Amino acid sequence: MTSEEVVDLGKRMEAADPSPAALGFSPVTGGLPAVIGQECLDLVVNEVMPAFPQIGTRS
Repeated sequence: MTSEEVVDLGKRMEAADPSPAALGFSPVTGGLPAVIGQECLDLVVNEVMPAFPQIGTRS
């Protein structure tokens, strides 16, 4: 999935059910090199998380 697709999925999940939800992924599953896993994490932090500013503020 592209970062745009992940944001879209998250927004659709949020619209369908506003209770806290999670999009999980495992960037080094299956032996993926750690460098690529870190790139994936950086992409999520920089391109996906900003679309959800309320993350971390829900009780």
